[in-house]
Amino acid sequence: DPAQPLADVEVDAEPLVTAPVDTERALTAPLVAAAADLVGTASAALNRAVEHAKTRRQFGTPIGAFQGIKHALADNYVGLERARSLTYAAAARLDDPTTTPAEAWTTAALAKAAAGDAATNCARTAVQVHGALGQTWEHDAHLYVRRAWQAAAMLGDSRALYHEVGVVLPGLPERAVHLHRGPRAVGGR
Repeated sequence: DPAQPLADVEVDAEPLVTAPVDTERALTAPLVAAAADLVGTASAALNRAVEHAKTRRQFGTPIGAFQGIKHALADNYVGLERARSLTYAAAARLDDPTTTPAEAWTTAALAKAAAGDAATNCARTAVQVHGALGQTWEHDAHLYVRRAWQAAAMLGDSRALYHEVGVVLPGLPERAVHLHRGPRAVGGR
């Protein structure tokens, strides 16, 4: 993604601390940052799709009036707002002294998972709403898709994060932890 340059960092030094790293504390802030980036990607992709749906006309009607388009955009809006709310909640818990590291990590993981789903769904829908134009290199829709896919996979995809949250939450029934594997894992066909 040309809008998101990457770099390799090499550290050639002995570690100053040999104590074990608390991964919950170490990953909470990066998960929230990744969630915020994904919310921004989802929002931008959805806004572009909505604007196109308002202006592109087919059969004398804006394509946004067609049920398949407006329902897809509405579903994306709900997913985006869910991700945005979870990301705000996770960010608020970062500096809250009453929040335990486990609680902060759980909210950050849920925010990142929801934001990853929202970004990939909004980017895919943006390509579909733009039609053939959205599938060309001349349009920016492919940049939203690539950015969403890259960032959604960073620090764990939504499926892995939902699973980890399910493993961490006390009192969660064993069956609920394995729901991520699909209906076969829980007695489906």
